[in-house]
Amino acid sequence: MFLDTTSKSLEIVLGTVVTTNQLPITVDYVDMTTTTTLAGSNDTQSNGVTAVTILAAPAVSTQRKVNGITIYNADMVSKVVTVRLNNNSTLRPLVVSTLQVGDTLGYTDTQGWYVLDTNGNLKATNTISGLATITGGSIDNTPIGATTPNVGHFTIVGVNTASQSGNFELYKTGYGSTSIGATFRDSTIATYAANADNLVTIRGTGTSAVVWRGRITAGGDNNAFLMGEYNSQAWLGAHNAGLSAWADLHISPDGNNQVTYIGTIGGIVGGPAIVVQNSNGFVGINKTPTTALDVNGVSTLSNSLDSSGVWNNPSVVLGVTSGTNQGISFGLSNAGGYTWQSNIKQGTGPTQHRFYSYTTEAFRYDTTGLVTFQAGITVIGAIAGTTIIKTGGYTVATLPAGTVGMRAYVTDATAPTFLGALTGGGTVTTPVFYNGTAWVAG
Repeated sequence: MFLDTTSKSLEIVLGTVVTTNQLPITVDYVDMTTTTTLAGSNDTQSNGVTAVTILAAPAVSTQRKVNGITIYNADMVSKVVTVRLNNNSTLRPLVVSTLQVGDTLGYTDTQGWYVLDTNGNLKATNTISGLATITGGSIDNTPIGATTPNVGHFTIVGVNTASQSGNFELYKTGYGSTSIGATFRDSTIATYAANADNLVTIRGTGTSAVVWRGRITAGGDNNAFLMGEYNSQAWLGAHNAGLSAWADLHISPDGNNQVTYIGTIGGIVGGPAIVVQNSNGFVGINKTPTTALDVNGVSTLSNSLDSSGVWNNPSVVLGVTSGTNQGISFGLSNAGGYTWQSNIKQGTGPTQHRFYSYTTEAFRYDTTGLVTFQAGITVIGAIAGTTIIKTGGYTVATLPAGTVGMRAYVTDATAPTFLGALTGGGTVTTPVFYNGTAWVAG
């Protein structure tokens, strides 16, 4: 890089004001005339968003050659650094780089611009962007041809041209084995099968538990899709944007309609949300299935019955109760809570089943056909029986509050008469009837 007129100088300006420290700068240069060569150096620092001249224009009839520049981020936050040419107040950016804390932006006349991290390791190097075809020549002065070299800038990224048909590998360090297609991988990995047909392969090494190997991620500011080997298993899932926690996974044909939604449970700790066994087609929800559809938890079937909104999108709830009286629980719920709920429980033995409304028993039946109602029965229509119908028995004093038409019998009537008032304390058993006002004999 040369400054060849008295109007050209180099400047630095930061994208934001510094938090704590300005950025120290050094410049190494040589002034050359037709008769002399004189080396020189500058050291200065940035001034936030105000431009600072780091190398002034040369004198008349002098060319100023820039040998090297270093700019160190001594601030406590990252900084956007712009180095620019000022040609008589016409500003032309030479490089714009974001430096993390401890990074150094450097320049040499042989290497060009580069960035070192806080440990002195190279962070950025020249890259090829766009579409390019290499038919010969070299990369980093290493020829590409029939000799199948492994080459790369400081061995960080290399190209393996072992397949002269155009297949190649990109790898992190070292040397690699022959593969088909483009392969991104660690330096040591087994040779692929001879019949492999991989267009793109991402490979990693190691067997440590709860560690990703060969992970591929794609996402934005909200969530990310990822796949790879996790805990020695092949995984497909979703994470948050920071890749620090599991997120819900959506599978959709058009970006609007969800074919499959797998959420709230993810990763090796929580276990699977949905399991489909390829061998038999069994589907399990929150568990490994042992039947065609195996659900661990309460099931809800939801739908809108009509457009009037009378039931407000009711849902049928089906589940299994546990404990001594285990059984099936089902009911109908809406936005305001349960409209009704019933439970079918196994009683004291396998021949008896009980029906509950919430936790209160409503009735029971057994395999002999005996049905027992706990709070009475109301029948709309005629009752036709092929055997004896038995009513409830009371004393006159314990007869319940009645409604017209109720029938029962008492065991302690005194001299009852048909449709006459009842007097207790006697020894006569007689049928009784509620006439809408009182219980009477009959």
